[in-house]
Amino acid sequence: MHRVLSLLLPLLLVSCQATNPAQSTYPNLAPLVAQVAQAREAQRAAAEQFQAAQEHVLNLANCESGSLKAMYAATVAEHKDAVQAAVALNSAIDGVEQTANALFQQWQIETEVLTDDRLQAANQARLAQTSQDYEGLMQAMRRSAAQVDPVLAALNANVVSLQDNLNASGVAARKVELDALASDIGALVQQLNSSIARSDAFIAGTQQ
Repeated sequence: MHRVLSLLLPLLLVSCQATNPAQSTYPNLAPLVAQVAQAREAQRAAAEQFQAAQEHVLNLANCESGSLKAMYAATVAEHKDAVQAAVALNSAIDGVEQTANALFQQWQIETEVLTDDRLQAANQARLAQTSQDYEGLMQAMRRSAAQVDPVLAALNANVVSLQDNLNASGVAARKVELDALASDIGALVQQLNSSIARSDAFIAGTQQ
């Protein structure tokens, strides 16, 4: 009798699984989560880099003539590092978009061929919610990335302008521009931090 039960048990399990399908067939979101996490780190690195650049711009705008050369050299170095951070940021955001487009397209195809109406509805609802969260995330990422180029252009303009006029009067003449640049960098850093928070929220949402 025990042997008969042991043989029947696997069949009973298969029967239960057939009549009680899984509640979802959601795709593996790990590749997208990994790309968002990579973009988040690129945003964090960019925020730190631009914050450092802001400090040097402020130091340059307010430093004494004896420190001008050192402050200028530091500002030039920060500009170069900021350019590299911007390139990495844009590349990471593009990676998120490419991965998401492929994943959502495949998810939609797999959802449409489901024969269980409740299962299909559940998957469609989850797809719609994830897509909506993703769109909000991309808007935040693109908004912050759009502020990068103008800041880099202004930073470069000030570096070039001071290159041949690195003296107290030259710096004083550009103090208004330097202060405005420092303010713009601060706004960029704030936007990057907001996008980082949005990335955290998106990752957390995919794990629910």
